[in-house]
Amino acid sequence: MIHKVKLSLSMNGDDLEVAVDSPLWRTSQRYKAGGKFVFSKKENMMGRSDRHVVQFVIHKDNTGLGLQFPTEKNNAIWVIPAETINDCPQSAEGCDYSTIRPKSVETDSHGLRDTLVVENDNFEIANWAFSLNFVARGADESGNGKLVRWDPITQNQNGGSN
Repeated sequence: MIHKVKLSLSMNGDDLEVAVDSPLWRTSQRYKAGGKFVFSKKENMMGRSDRHVVQFVIHKDNTGLGLQFPTEKNNAIWVIPAETINDCPQSAEGCDYSTIRPKSVETDSHGLRDTLVVENDNFEIANWAFSLNFVARGADESGNGKLVRWDPITQNQNGGSN
């Protein structure tokens, strides 16, 4: 199943704020990012072996930075197992792409890298922390210091039919 996740980006001082438009997003002030993504194969009437394909799309960028996804897909999302709701990856080092993995970064008709495609197996119940990373248009992408990060939590609920 393909899930489109629309992201509206803005800055609050030095902090990136992201408004999410997607049925996968569950708003909650308990989480640093203001909510979490929940993947349920049962809710989506998917089979156990089906995978979620997620298209993170920059719908609006009100940051004034011209944010886009990095060229390299593994720099666009970092993923680790989450043991607490405050876990978040700090770099690409130690990432675990065994369940949630980047597939591609796509460019729109204006040359903006506005879409990140991710695949989520969701074969077992687990919490995952990830960082969606952005870069300013025209910025040098070398080094983590150039990235503007957002750190939501993901809950895989497994399930599915058959």
